[in-house]
Amino acid sequence: MLIPPKIDPLEPHMEVTGDYQYTMNKNVIQKAIPLIGLIDLITICLVSYSSFMKGEIPFITSLISGLESGMSFGINSLFILGMLGHLVFITILLSGPLQLYGKRLGVIISLTQVPFRFILVVPPTFYFLGSMFGDYKVMSIVFMFALEVLKVVIQIKWLKDQPFSGR
Repeated sequence: MLIPPKIDPLEPHMEVTGDYQYTMNKNVIQKAIPLIGLIDLITICLVSYSSFMKGEIPFITSLISGLESGMSFGINSLFILGMLGHLVFITILLSGPLQLYGKRLGVIISLTQVPFRFILVVPPTFYFLGSMFGDYKVMSIVFMFALEVLKVVIQIKWLKDQPFSGR
């Protein structure tokens, strides 16, 4: 009878030094930042496309309807919340290309958008993946938020690895 060797799950299975592991993780994080920027730009395109399909002008129609709703109810906070949403969309248009080029400012701008994505003023970065779960709405929301948290962790690790020039 052949007995398989015992493998300790905490030890690496290959002869790999810690430096190689750190370099590999660093390279993955370096490649993830432009991908996050690209996904942000795709998000803007999907929101614009869905507006076109409804016969609306992207962002302008929702801004006008938000203003009208706020005025009809006499609640200016609805208008302010709508304006914040549009401001966040503008920052997504700024941070997306900056992250594509691996710029520190793009990641910082993207991190400032996170609270607005969590309270759903703008869709989370990976909202288009929510349709994978079909009728399981809670599961899709949990999945999207988990990916948003992962994105934030990757961005923070990337910022820590970047030298700060002080400019």
